[in-house]
Amino acid sequence: MLKDLNGIDEIVDFFKQKIIDDARIHLIRIYNMALRWQQKEEEEDKIKALFDKKDVFGTKNPVRNITIISEDMAIVETKEKKQETYFYVVVNGKKHFECTKNYDYALIMALSVKYGEERCAPKMIYNMLNMYKFELMDELK
Repeated sequence: MLKDLNGIDEIVDFFKQKIIDDARIHLIRIYNMALRWQQKEEEEDKIKALFDKKDVFGTKNPVRNITIISEDMAIVETKEKKQETYFYVVVNGKKHFECTKNYDYALIMALSVKYGEERCAPKMIYNMLNMYKFELMDELK
């Protein structure tokens, strides 16, 4: 390709075109990143709206963090008045009434709620993976 370029003017024109093409690619990447960020913010706002209302016990849970797992699952981290952190599950746009004290158990609960095995599955999976041992190790540190 460089053999085809004759003279300084052709070389300068070649690099001008490359710079323009690269700038377009970067602009497209930046636009797509901004578009994904905006979509994520909209999804998080919908989930936050579920926590703006008072729950059955008359308490309002301030949202600290939202982790969107898939299009129909999310885990919401809240902080209670006693400074305790709880994790709630949102599946198919609905807030699940139970909460957990750790993220791993919330993830298991989200999968269980999604696939309709709410009663025994979270505890069975939790025990099967021996996750309680890791919690004890964390507490001993």
